[in-house]
Amino acid sequence: MKSKSNLMKSTEKKLYLLYLLAFTGLFVFTALIVFLPFFLEKKSFIWISDGSDQHYTSLLYYSSYMRGILKNLFYNGKLVFPLWDFKIGQGSDIITTLSYYCIGDPLTFFAVFFPKSRIEMFYNFLVVFRIYLCGMSFSAYCFYLKKEKLPTLLGAFTYMFSGYTLVAIKHPFFVNPMIYFPLLLIGIEIILRRGKPYFFTFMVFISAISNFYFLFILTILSVLYAVLSFFLINDLEKNAKTLLKILFKGCLSYLLGIAMAAVFLLPIIEAMTKTYRYADSGNKLFLLYDWKYYIKLLLNFTGKAYGKAWSYLGFAATAIVAVPTLFMIKDKKFKPVKLAFIAAIFFLVIPAAGYVFNGFAYVTNRWVFALSFIVALIFTNVYPYMDRPIDKRILIGAFLWLDIAFAIDVLRMLKGNYVDILYIFPLLLTLQTYFTVSYLRDKLKAASIKYIFFALTIFCICANGFLLYDKHSWNLIRQYVNRGAYLNKVMDSPLKYISKIEDSDFYRTDTYSLSYNKRDQKREMSSNEAMLLDYRGLSTYFSLVNPNYSKFLNQLNVIGATTTYRVFDLDNRTALNELAAVKYSMQYRNSYYPQPYGYEKIKTVYDYNRPVDLYENKYALPLGYTYDSYVNIKSFEKLDTLDKQQLMLENAVLEDNASMDKVKEGSYSSEKIDIPIQKVYHSKIKPTYKNFHNKKVYSLKTVPDSEVYVVVKNVKLKDKKRFNIIAETDTVRKFAKIFDKADMYYFGRDDAVFNLGYTKDSLSKLMVYTDKKGKFTYEKISVFCLPMKNYSDKIGKLKENVLTDVKMTTNEVTGSINSTKAKLLCLSIPYSEGWKAAVDGKEVPIYKANLMYMAISVDKGKHVVELRYSTPGLVEGAKISAVSLIVFLFLSIFRFKINFGDREI
Repeated sequence: MKSKSNLMKSTEKKLYLLYLLAFTGLFVFTALIVFLPFFLEKKSFIWISDGSDQHYTSLLYYSSYMRGILKNLFYNGKLVFPLWDFKIGQGSDIITTLSYYCIGDPLTFFAVFFPKSRIEMFYNFLVVFRIYLCGMSFSAYCFYLKKEKLPTLLGAFTYMFSGYTLVAIKHPFFVNPMIYFPLLLIGIEIILRRGKPYFFTFMVFISAISNFYFLFILTILSVLYAVLSFFLINDLEKNAKTLLKILFKGCLSYLLGIAMAAVFLLPIIEAMTKTYRYADSGNKLFLLYDWKYYIKLLLNFTGKAYGKAWSYLGFAATAIVAVPTLFMIKDKKFKPVKLAFIAAIFFLVIPAAGYVFNGFAYVTNRWVFALSFIVALIFTNVYPYMDRPIDKRILIGAFLWLDIAFAIDVLRMLKGNYVDILYIFPLLLTLQTYFTVSYLRDKLKAASIKYIFFALTIFCICANGFLLYDKHSWNLIRQYVNRGAYLNKVMDSPLKYISKIEDSDFYRTDTYSLSYNKRDQKREMSSNEAMLLDYRGLSTYFSLVNPNYSKFLNQLNVIGATTTYRVFDLDNRTALNELAAVKYSMQYRNSYYPQPYGYEKIKTVYDYNRPVDLYENKYALPLGYTYDSYVNIKSFEKLDTLDKQQLMLENAVLEDNASMDKVKEGSYSSEKIDIPIQKVYHSKIKPTYKNFHNKKVYSLKTVPDSEVYVVVKNVKLKDKKRFNIIAETDTVRKFAKIFDKADMYYFGRDDAVFNLGYTKDSLSKLMVYTDKKGKFTYEKISVFCLPMKNYSDKIGKLKENVLTDVKMTTNEVTGSINSTKAKLLCLSIPYSEGWKAAVDGKEVPIYKANLMYMAISVDKGKHVVELRYSTPGLVEGAKISAVSLIVFLFLSIFRFKINFGDREI
């Protein structure tokens, strides 16, 4: 008996090995065709903008970060984890910022073995390898349910190369939940069948440390799957006692997995609940999508992946046969899959589902990979039935589908869109093949019909993928970076000179945020170069941005922030740059961006033949400067935007909970001057920006020696959810991005506030226009001047007592101050509860000052100031994780020993 059992196991292993070889070989073949445009066009898998600025930059940084930790361990014998970096925005927590992209992902850990020059290669490999793992995890799920190998192979490829996957590679970690989802379901199946929950616990742990956002989605999907499976699996005992046991075991094992991941989860949850990106954003929930959404959703179930609200489908054209076939099969075992498909389609057509799955933030369907899983499972289930005669109703329905798709695509062709018609051909081939097979069914073997279905599905998968990327088709390839281009562009950019400035003081550098192509079209630069070029700047572009930074930008209506989490600069505002300890500025010459007051050119470098000027701020504030008065936040919020920023040059702004005994409450008197303007009708003056509409020209006379601002109240452009309003003078051109309240990215900006820069003389002309057509309306347009005659005196007062001898080490900042009286020491460090302060060795409270910075109270005399940082929730999370991991290992090992003792040896 043992010999026969061993023989069966040996045969089974060989079959699985054969499956692995077939899977890998077919994967290589399919991937080569799908991604052929990347090879032909010499492209990497780095998507322009988010891929380059966030994902690739994060991986580069993470690789260097881990090597630094290991180097310090091996050479100095110290295991120290840097938790704060001033090169991320104005300063940010490393773990909470990068956990969304790479920290915690088991696959990205291996970046530590790759130098900077090879990270792009590793990045590209991970994109493909993640897709491969999706298919393997789907296969594991099917094998656990005793599915046959060839149907499983077909389902795996349907899953791997669905439209969601092919688009999700723009954000590589968006593919991770496709790997974890089938494995989580295996864990649930084990629990439902009264097995041990350790595998499920482990997968919850992996999902949790990889990405909290997708953990939330996976949790909802897992609960739905467990409920559906419990009530519909025929061989399960269904009574209250069994239900309670399974529920108890499932919940405890899930919570144990969550607890094991607490070292990452606690800091992330705290950061996510505070970040502005997940705050209220206007009219974000609606009853139905617009009618165009449903038309395109129907047409793109097969073929091109349609992208509104992340509703990417794009399944093989054979799905129009496979899905109806499932519903024609009268077998109770397929009832769960049928109900799951119906539920998924229902979720796809109502915005409320996308709202819930997205954590009640805004409507998006990033859960749709679950529909890819369901459709793949349908292919797996119906494959054994494909040799049966095809129901005529399926063929009639499929041809009707084809007719509708063809008619709509012809109409689109008449409007100039010639691309979508290409996706008709895989659909047409599928129907033609099935019509032929139906006609020749008596002459074909049953196995041959199945093989034709298999081959046709793989062909459709290849066609969908190739057409999606090919430059002559849908041309998604245009959105990807040329191989090696991004890193070379950043490392060879003029910004590399910033880190070479010979200045030992703490300072930040304001850098250019926009450039223009040969057609004068605006192009936004990256926002995270400082992380790669080792300098402290202002810009940042990550999903989790310090909420205090976002509040600062929102309250002061800074157009240098296009959203609350993408910041280019502080609009070159003299006061705001000063408060941020900006000492240097780098801008392209003649770039339509003015330098703030007091900035003097000290050097010129070249970007090829284009001059780039480096300026120094002669009034620059250090890291720590002092106030002898403060204003309460409630008084501050009553002021308008310009008075708010000017007030902070005289008084610190403190929150309601700040208790000041030795520092007086200050006052503020506005210095801004309202400038009358006159609209000029029928002006022949043209904007320098070519894509202009709704031009309005004004004549005016500003006050000399002042900083000039334009304020446009309640801006709207009819039928446009997002657009730019542009203000232009002879030397300045500024863009303000406006979102309609119905847009998912709306964050409260209804007014546009433009800094036109410092002018020694007067401005006489102003143009305001938009970059899109539509009915342009606004409540009021005003021009204000902020005289600079008292500016140096205000800065001089702030610099009377400053923090000196500043030293920065890992997670620590120290310095000294000699104060002439009791004052508030304001530190241009973004406020975080993770910072702790001590003066002369005694811990003191840290106040939130000026909306986003930190302040501590210092008495008269000499003092030593110490600041230490620890990620909020990290220590507590580490303790929970350690205890939970011990519990998990104890239970697993203890159970293994019991089982081992019961076995025959």
